[in-house]
Amino acid sequence: MIALHGQEAWNRAISEAKAIAAQGGVETSQKLTETEMAAALDEKMAAAAPIGFGIGGFALVVAVLISFARGSDIGLSQRHMVVGGAGALLSLVADILLVTPLTTPGITILYMLIPWAMVYWGIKPAIVALTRIELLRVVFPPLVLIVAVLGSILGGITNPTPAAGLGASGALMLAAFRKLKDENRSTRVILQASF
Repeated sequence: MIALHGQEAWNRAISEAKAIAAQGGVETSQKLTETEMAAALDEKMAAAAPIGFGIGGFALVVAVLISFARGSDIGLSQRHMVVGGAGALLSLVADILLVTPLTTPGITILYMLIPWAMVYWGIKPAIVALTRIELLRVVFPPLVLIVAVLGSILGGITNPTPAAGLGASGALMLAAFRKLKDENRSTRVILQASF
């Protein structure tokens, strides 16, 4: 190493290694006792966010969809929008009050059934109103495909090779869907194949 990098670099590396060792360096791990584990768990639970990322993001998307739909169609039923917004708010309240870090996903879904049913009933006319906008109909499917491919890679779900397969198959399905739609033929086969 000295011949390759020189004596000065070697001395610097030795001094850095000594400084790291003086600060604790590489410490050996130790098994916690049951009381230490319980204390660590309590500390993590106390530091947990009151609203989970998934439910908070869901409520945000619902709010944005309802507001966009209201902006695109002023005659949209206000009752649907109020119920959908109330369902999103109720899901946030249920997440704060009922869902803890130890709650299982199945129990969380049970807690969210009523708020999500309210959201579904309220957002259905909003989505219909948004599908009437030509720009969203053209831009949204490729945008979802891009988000799915990049999100699966950046989220650590998959590596680039399967994500590329997802992107290629999604692009083919979108092209086939548009071609059939332009020819006024049934797109049922494409819709069934996508699920």
